[in-house]
Amino acid sequence: MKKLLTLLLLGVLSTTTLFADEPFRNHRYDSFKVLAPDSESIVFIGNSITDMHCWPEAFKTSDGKYLPIVNRGNSGTYSTEQSNNLESYIAGKPKKVFMMIGTNDIATSGGLNFSGEQVLQYVKSIVERIHMRSPETKVYLYSILNNSTGNRVEATWLHTNEIVKAYVESKNAEWLKYIDLYDKLTGIAQGGVWSYDKLHLTAAAYKVWCETICEYLAEGETYTVSTVYPENTSSAQNDGGLGGAHGMRATYFSMMPISNDDVLVLGDEFIKNGEWQELLGNLNVKNRGTGWGYGGDIATTSKLVDAMYANTGVEKKYAKAIFIYTGTGDCNGSTGIETVKSNYKALVDKVAEKSPASKIYLLALCPTGNATTNTSRIKVLNDYLATLATGNIKFIDIYTPLLNGSIANTKYFYPSNYLGGLGYVKMANLMKEALAADFPEDTYNVISEEDAEVRYVQATLRNTLSQAIARGLIMERGTAMGEYDPEKMAAFDAELDNAKALLEKNNITEAEVTEMASRLNAAIETALAMPKASTADEEYWYQFTSLRSPNLYVTAEGEAAGVAGKENTGTSATSMWKFVDRGDNTYDIVNRKYGSYLNPVANYNTQITTTKTKPANGWTVSYANTPAYYIISSGEVQLNQTGSGQSFTIYNWSSSASLGSDRGDTGCQLSIMEAAEIEELPTSFEYIIDKSNGNLYRGTAVNQAWNSTWKSNAIPQLQFGCGTINNMNWADNNVQLMTGTAGSATYTLTAPAGYAITDYSFTFANNGHTTGLSLTMEDGTEYTTSTTPQTISATKKAISSVSFTLAGTNGKGVVLTGFTVKIKDDSPEMPAISTEGNERWYYITSASAKTYCAGKVIYNDGETEKLRFGDKTFSADRIWSFWEKDGKLAIKNYKGEYFGTAGAGTGGTTSFGTVEEANYIYNIQSSFGFFIIKDNAVELHAQEAGQVIVRWAAEDGGASLWRFDEVDTSNALAELASTRVLQGKVSTGIGNIDQPIVRSTIRISGLEGNVEFQGVKGKFVGTDKSDIANVKAYFATNSRELFIDESKKMTWREENGEQFGEAVTINDDGTFSIKGTKSLEPGDHYLWITYDIAGNAKEGNIVDVNITSYTVDGKDIAEDLGNPDHSVTIFLSEGAVLMPMDKGSLYYRIPAITVTKDGKRLVTLTDDRKGHNADLPSHCYLVAQYSEDNGRTWSDPVTVAGTAETGGNYGHGDASIVTNRENGEIIGIMTSAGTYGHGFFAGTAAEPPRWKTITSRDGGLTWEAPVDHTDDLFGANCSNPNTNTWKSGFSGSGAALQKRDGTLVSSFVNRQADNSQHFYFFMSKDGGQNWYVSGTSGTSGADEPKTLERNNGDLAISVRSSGYNYYNYTSDDGATWHLPSQTRFTSGISGNACDGEYMVWCSTVEGNKWDIALQTLPNSGSRQNVSIALSTDEGATFGTPKTICPRGSAYSAAVVLPDGTLGVYYEENGLFGGYTMRFVRFSLDWASNGKYKFTDENPFYPIKSTNPTGIEEITDNRVQSTDIYDLQGRKVENPGKGIYIINGKKVFVK
Repeated sequence: MKKLLTLLLLGVLSTTTLFADEPFRNHRYDSFKVLAPDSESIVFIGNSITDMHCWPEAFKTSDGKYLPIVNRGNSGTYSTEQSNNLESYIAGKPKKVFMMIGTNDIATSGGLNFSGEQVLQYVKSIVERIHMRSPETKVYLYSILNNSTGNRVEATWLHTNEIVKAYVESKNAEWLKYIDLYDKLTGIAQGGVWSYDKLHLTAAAYKVWCETICEYLAEGETYTVSTVYPENTSSAQNDGGLGGAHGMRATYFSMMPISNDDVLVLGDEFIKNGEWQELLGNLNVKNRGTGWGYGGDIATTSKLVDAMYANTGVEKKYAKAIFIYTGTGDCNGSTGIETVKSNYKALVDKVAEKSPASKIYLLALCPTGNATTNTSRIKVLNDYLATLATGNIKFIDIYTPLLNGSIANTKYFYPSNYLGGLGYVKMANLMKEALAADFPEDTYNVISEEDAEVRYVQATLRNTLSQAIARGLIMERGTAMGEYDPEKMAAFDAELDNAKALLEKNNITEAEVTEMASRLNAAIETALAMPKASTADEEYWYQFTSLRSPNLYVTAEGEAAGVAGKENTGTSATSMWKFVDRGDNTYDIVNRKYGSYLNPVANYNTQITTTKTKPANGWTVSYANTPAYYIISSGEVQLNQTGSGQSFTIYNWSSSASLGSDRGDTGCQLSIMEAAEIEELPTSFEYIIDKSNGNLYRGTAVNQAWNSTWKSNAIPQLQFGCGTINNMNWADNNVQLMTGTAGSATYTLTAPAGYAITDYSFTFANNGHTTGLSLTMEDGTEYTTSTTPQTISATKKAISSVSFTLAGTNGKGVVLTGFTVKIKDDSPEMPAISTEGNERWYYITSASAKTYCAGKVIYNDGETEKLRFGDKTFSADRIWSFWEKDGKLAIKNYKGEYFGTAGAGTGGTTSFGTVEEANYIYNIQSSFGFFIIKDNAVELHAQEAGQVIVRWAAEDGGASLWRFDEVDTSNALAELASTRVLQGKVSTGIGNIDQPIVRSTIRISGLEGNVEFQGVKGKFVGTDKSDIANVKAYFATNSRELFIDESKKMTWREENGEQFGEAVTINDDGTFSIKGTKSLEPGDHYLWITYDIAGNAKEGNIVDVNITSYTVDGKDIAEDLGNPDHSVTIFLSEGAVLMPMDKGSLYYRIPAITVTKDGKRLVTLTDDRKGHNADLPSHCYLVAQYSEDNGRTWSDPVTVAGTAETGGNYGHGDASIVTNRENGEIIGIMTSAGTYGHGFFAGTAAEPPRWKTITSRDGGLTWEAPVDHTDDLFGANCSNPNTNTWKSGFSGSGAALQKRDGTLVSSFVNRQADNSQHFYFFMSKDGGQNWYVSGTSGTSGADEPKTLERNNGDLAISVRSSGYNYYNYTSDDGATWHLPSQTRFTSGISGNACDGEYMVWCSTVEGNKWDIALQTLPNSGSRQNVSIALSTDEGATFGTPKTICPRGSAYSAAVVLPDGTLGVYYEENGLFGGYTMRFVRFSLDWASNGKYKFTDENPFYPIKSTNPTGIEEITDNRVQSTDIYDLQGRKVENPGKGIYIINGKKVFVK
């Protein structure tokens, strides 16, 4: 019989918290240790719902006095933590204790996920210990309140309330009562006037609470009690304009009276956390702080003041004194310190205006552990506050007394920068001195620091001893697993009276506590029941779950396989284990299903496995820190239940400080329970994929507007989805699938591990549209969708997954109905070994649950010479046989190619291809229900990036798992399997030749023979047939975009097409026919239809093609989907600057472009990322190119950075570029990883990424070596005190700026000491030789930025953020800014976080008719549809965007050419992977839809430099003249470098 054990937590757990984090809670608990409630005190214990309220001032007795209430609520806390700290509250034996606990305990996420019984265990422990320590204390327990938060289950809190109430009633004690607030405060769950978050309370709700407990507060007293809340609280409460928790706290202050005797303590979290009436020993001291985490700002405090003095009908007189402490967040943030000062002064003025008769004390801000923050910000503000002290305003320096050198004295702070208990006492004594000086007649009882230290130590010791006592009281006594033997617990009981007596002593010592706690704990640990050892005659079976994941059972995945936590194995023999005594005080642990052993041999931080053979060593079982839990270890090997990051596998992991004996980690702490009766899962299951039987998921979120995966409710869990792309939603009860923004999406049905799909059937029909989409099954069978339902079904299969691709117009889709699936228990089999004459062939199929590879098969890609994975196609490159020699395997495909050898290590660098000779290095092992293929060391893995095979360790459901599907090769003749038409280019240029418009992938299945391809027919689609001159057909030699170099101007790029034929005529209706002959062997073949664009074609017109049929083996075969999404726009000029696999590199990125001073040459800089496609600090190279025909053709890319000869053999990239209009030099700006290889987020002030420039002095033909300017600008080696703490930074890629006065401007984003990101200008006045940081931050939260110059010299910025851009502008090079930080554009392009251009096209300053600025960005929520938007107010607002590239596209850069046209250089999704770096050029007429056009009457004038220096020419040091003068008019005989007057002109001498 399985015994479910109570989950009990005693230590502080590492878990996500509610409302306040763990450091905050520890800080508050620390502050309690210096406070000492006495026998008259009324203690309120709880979580944030208790913590938030101002209890000490909420009640008055009938004789007008406040009650001595002490608040021991702590936001985000649990019953476990309150139990640990209980002795701090009850040592003084308080008169009454009120407690509400459990709200966070029962939270299913971010909480402890406790049951009601688990909460009750701790409630009972706390209550029993209070009564044990102070029998006269009355205890009142509250119900958990109604709420609506999504992570708390109503049934759980109602049950908890029920059993806590029953416990109180069962005690039938005068000193214990239950107060039911639930029905009185049900409105909390509705929010509104009762709650701002449907969990915490407003003043209106607390008024009800207070009224309810007045009778209990007065119980046993001679007075009555009433609340100070007035009747109109619900209608009058005021939040001062604050929301959330701050707003609710403000409502309390708005309803609290203020008397002339009051001392108000106002401020942020440092104030809110202090119990000031206790610290200052005066009940007229009232807390007016807010905050539940380190920080707090002046603006929030100012709004608190508004609420405090709001007219709510409550009497509010002038307080005697008001203390102000605020600005913690402001000073630790990025707000300019002058702004902070101004805001603080405004706050002080407001308080003085609201309460003019009050003494105001300005409390200096506390220091932090960061010396720079202290000296550069906090002390600066404190010094300023001291200057405000005048009249009724005084300044109290608490900063200096809390320092230790230049940083905070850790004695006073805990944890980190939070003020600790001793710090609060220090602060209270300083406040008392000020009050005593001004109000000598008042009494303020503040404990001395010395006494506080004694009290702190005593509280810590008493809590430690109390925890040991609690541990024994909580234990469930008995002899079953997880229980504590009553006979052995007698030792604990015998010590309990001694422990009680020790707590009664006034002063206890550490030695006494250590000894007593040790005896108590030892008694408990030895009493914990241990598993019974099985023998040959009698077996005892157990199951294990962890404290981390109590619903996962430790489960064997095979006879010699991995061990993992499984949710659905609770009645399976795979999760059952017996302990066999080895005779040396250790056990063998044996699995019930497989009879194999739990293997005690495992490397650290790797998966635990099972083994068939008896291990050399055994396992030990001992106690964990949590009652009723165990640890299982063997030497330094220890079982640990991992989380989702390791797919919930069981790892050998323990903390480095306690290898093999980690008793605290929640994954190491195991519940061992008697096994359930075996009830093996059925061997087959049937599912219906719809809303009634499952949910759609977007990540972990359920049933969102768009989702990626359907998962069954039933276990084992079936999955159906499209990877990480969110293309799925509901159509009533059925699943709806979309083609997605890419115009194509692959959907995969995946069986659970250990099962195979045997049957499936679904019906599909268009979702309300009439467009025919393509639905192609993985075997190549293709369907055209319509409004008429069609059904696809298969039976008697045994496959792990099945996929199909839905392609066509974006925004269109299908609805699936009647989607039924059957699966069966499937033990996949090892492949048979082939021998000569008896070859066995298999697909090597991914058994992963990951959609990107599920059901895909390994094949050799001859183009990249890599093993990759792709569709399951019957072809020679995709079926494999296995050959054995000396116990190792060689793996050969039907073409005779063998698996090669992967690179060393793991990950992307280990990808590899095939070899000609047999390579006997492989073996196959079972793992996680499937198989792994290992070389001599590591498993082979299907890597998503690049779709290549690499080495990577296996995990449950991971992409290192494979199965072997045998292939029948008896019918191997070639035949046409399928065709699929995709759009080729979407842009072209006037006069371009051999432009690839569409591509048809013709798939030939089979192993032998060929088919004859004899023709293709199609039809021109577009604006005007005269825009094209010729139509041709090519077969490409690879899957890349077709490239035919008719002009032979780009011989560096590989041509990849063989002409099949050309249309003799293009008929009037646009139809054409191309005939020829080509033998197609099995595999994929790429047929392109190309156009020659006429020399007189019109800009902006559209051309496209519709393939209508093919002729194959003499038969005409119709193409139903021959005109895919998109068409081709004709631009003035167009060219592919770089394409995937140019010069052998797959990945090019990050465009930057400029034009030479004479306008004759376009020049680009681009990242060359070779094969990895990773951002810096990965090794990127920078390549330069140029074009002398307006971007139609481009020069051979030349590496200018990233080698030992060009700046260093490490990553360089993210370039921007600018042409100096003065001298024609081209300056490139880049970021570099440096020799230490740091990227943006890893940089430190000591080792920041490097900021470099390169220069071309001949118009981009050649480039000088990069020059490093970093140490002049930022980082620890920089002398600028404002920037030497910056850790990192980069300049925005694309176009840099030259102002009209000649200044070069680079838009820069830094990462400051606090890791915040800010925009700054880097500027150069000398043509880029020297650079400096100009001004202040233009915005926080910055990412890739751009800058333009306005007519009046203002600089406007556009800064990337999450799906939108920030906007600001400055009139003084960034010294000041006109708009607040993080001001967003109100118009223009938004939706995706991406880099784009922001620049001036033309300006009236130069004589143009219009002021036109522009931005280019993806006009989409994803990276596609790069567009241009125009602005007529110099970049402040923008009009409607116009599309440049309608398909996937990302970063873009732009340049204005001398003829007034605009060139845009951008990243376009390549057909082959990676990006094609595309250039297009167009007119303002096209971009503005005809609204603006340059003509002879309105010509274009480019931006010119105003040359404010008056220097008209530049010469060198060979200048010889007798008439050379300096700027003071003195004659100079031998001029050095500098500016001189020669012949009446200023001349710069080099």
